[in-house]
Amino acid sequence: MRMQKFISDELETHKIRQEGIDLETIEHAMKSQRDWFTKEIQLFETKLLNQIQDKHQLRNTQQNSNENTQYEKLETQIKEFAEQLKQTTASFEQAHNEIKHSFNQSNEIFTELKNYPTQFPKCSAKTENPDDFSYQAFLPNATAEVVKVNSKPLGKRSASCDEAINSNTVEKNGGVYTLELTECNLTMPAYCLPDPNKGKAWLVIQRRIDETLSFDLGRDEYRNGFGNLNGNFFIGLEAIHKMMLPNKNTELWIQLGISTGESPYEFYKDFVISSENAMYQLKFVHGAEGTAGDELTSLTGEVFLHRNIDTNLWRTCAKRLLTGWWYPGDEISCGTGNLNRNFEDITWGDWNHIIYTHMAIRHTDKPVKVVIQ
Repeated sequence: MRMQKFISDELETHKIRQEGIDLETIEHAMKSQRDWFTKEIQLFETKLLNQIQDKHQLRNTQQNSNENTQYEKLETQIKEFAEQLKQTTASFEQAHNEIKHSFNQSNEIFTELKNYPTQFPKCSAKTENPDDFSYQAFLPNATAEVVKVNSKPLGKRSASCDEAINSNTVEKNGGVYTLELTECNLTMPAYCLPDPNKGKAWLVIQRRIDETLSFDLGRDEYRNGFGNLNGNFFIGLEAIHKMMLPNKNTELWIQLGISTGESPYEFYKDFVISSENAMYQLKFVHGAEGTAGDELTSLTGEVFLHRNIDTNLWRTCAKRLLTGWWYPGDEISCGTGNLNRNFEDITWGDWNHIIYTHMAIRHTDKPVKVVIQ
């Protein structure tokens, strides 16, 4: 038991399990214990010989049968101890061999891990095929460190997220910038992200990284926006509507982060919502593709509902799920995808245990229609 505890203490002291196994540390622990064990055996042998000599002298001077019996018992105990000593020595050597074998296996695994590429890089390289998206590798995880951005908008105003990121020589992984979107008649701070495939940058319109901000809010909040661009936020339905340009397509990127490390995404080639007069209706969604699943196209034509909407179109879903979203019109099903509900209850199709979400948009030129004469 002392040997096992000594080895365990040595291994813990050098943090072999946490910081990489060191064979020299193991050998040092084994050598120290072996030296101690050998010394203990020598001391025992010396003591044992002295006892035997004393007993021999006692036997020569006294012929008492009771003394002889005690002597015989002592000899039996000596033989039993010798057998135990032999077995302990064998166990000691076996433990040494097993530790060395475990080290070899662990060292092989450790070497493989060092050489293995990062499974979930923040932004992967552009692929040869433009249709082969790399958004599924956008996040290694959804911790606050990963989504950390600049704390203040830049003083210089940019005409788009793409211009802001490309003109910034300090922060290339995205952040908060001041945008002057003249086409949209908007000047505002915005959270911008580079495209994982090195395409045009994205403007994030919604993001969830933890449960600290409730999305169970009403008309004014969802109209004007709420939250903190450095954390959880919704940019506001009015700003989103103003960014719907008639001469451009508005692409939509939905990104999820799962507690298991997966990063499913869904990409839409065009996304349009109506004005406040039409209750920010999800007017048009087109071209869904990705790994998360399409949970928006079926909601085309639905208006945006929240907990205090003051019309006779009030339905139970916004109250039941405690958030604003585009809900199905059957008043029975509340849909299978909602990124604004309570953080621990966020679902998107078959995905759950979601610990990160964002919705981002960017503009692209509309396809040129070819007129056949």
